[in-house]
Amino acid sequence: MKKENIISIQSQVFDGFCGNNIAAFVFRRRGHIPKILNTVQYYSKFKHSGVELNSQEVDIILSEYNKDQEFMNDSNIYFLTGYIKNAECVDMVTKNILELRRKRKIHRGKSNDNGNMNGHMNGHMNGHMNGHTNGHMNGHMNDHMNDHMNGHMNGHTNDHMNNDHMNGHTNDHMNDHMNGHTNSHTHGLTNGHMDEPNGEHPYRLMNSNELKSSHQIIPQGKQIHEKDMLKNNILTISQGRKKDEELYFIENIINLNFLWVCDPVMGDNGRLYVDERVVESYKKAIEYVDIITPNQYETELLCGIKINEEKDVIKCLDVLLHKGVKIVIITSVNYNFDKDHLFLYVSFFNNKNKIVYFKYKILKIHFNCFGSGDLFSCLLLSFIVKQKGNILHIISKVLNIVQNVIKNSLTGLELNIIENQDIIASDGLINDILIKEEPVFF
Repeated sequence: MKKENIISIQSQVFDGFCGNNIAAFVFRRRGHIPKILNTVQYYSKFKHSGVELNSQEVDIILSEYNKDQEFMNDSNIYFLTGYIKNAECVDMVTKNILELRRKRKIHRGKSNDNGNMNGHMNGHMNGHMNGHTNGHMNGHMNDHMNDHMNGHMNGHTNDHMNNDHMNGHTNDHMNDHMNGHTNSHTHGLTNGHMDEPNGEHPYRLMNSNELKSSHQIIPQGKQIHEKDMLKNNILTISQGRKKDEELYFIENIINLNFLWVCDPVMGDNGRLYVDERVVESYKKAIEYVDIITPNQYETELLCGIKINEEKDVIKCLDVLLHKGVKIVIITSVNYNFDKDHLFLYVSFFNNKNKIVYFKYKILKIHFNCFGSGDLFSCLLLSFIVKQKGNILHIISKVLNIVQNVIKNSLTGLELNIIENQDIIASDGLINDILIKEEPVFF
């Protein structure tokens, strides 16, 4: 079993909870041993007096870590980046992450993909399909297509091989410690699967006439009773649902041997917390990020698109995916036509190379707490590392934890992290209620 290395690069404050104050506790409470790099040491998230690392100091720490890890292929590496003060530090963080990825010869595709990156493959592979597709047919289970997909469809695949040698543009800027993740109560939404044509499940029960006519295809004239056929059909449905589940397995979307989760903290509610150069640094770095978790305003900055309605969100998701991000999670979208809810959106290429979109509808709690975004991102990484499996279910569990922590913190100005540590350490199935995803079709 490979050793895990979680590196959290964020802010720290003397008083309160945000950035690494949250991440260090949450990771340890959930059984991880994180490596912590504080980009700043402020008095509080409101009073930014204190110490800030410069890019050379960031490089000293990370380059030393890279030397130690270069030949240690028995470990998985997970970077979580949050608040970084300036563009130079963002660039330096990105440079070191990419250098280590290159030295470890990590392919950014699925965890079970073979093949090292010989040379420097910058950007996406443009190959055409050789006609071999390796995926399972959505249709009936007895028609297995052995098809191996090489390269990318339409210039972008689920696993484009990213270089590791980049021009040193990082970008992890930060929201002023507040990633604007407000979380709240949820309306249970039905699970949907994007690969079901015309809304029909590809595996359905036969009616009586179909069952009778199906007897004639049984070899050697063997008679099958309707109840036996029903059993067989139920089994087929179960197998079909299992295959649908696999479309959303995190290990089928990204390589879990080396992972970069980036919260591009830059601002919120129309207010920029960082220098404008930080925005440009992130725009250059995002193609090397595996999972990105911007809020609505940060998404607008990265994509140059104002979000007023859902079609604008879809455009932004497409922009970020085609730039190279593997999984895009827009953590909090507000609409003028729905003042009572927030929406979280997630999008990625499934293992059939198809972009899928989902949203979570969250009841808005009018509580101005800072740090819920930091809590969301470190819980997300913890669940990915520990549980793997369906990314949609992971997000539901993470939202459930964050929502309950917020509800239990309404009497103060801070998230009650310590008081809610048992909830934070849980499997997310609190009160057997989950925020469910809803498919978005475009």
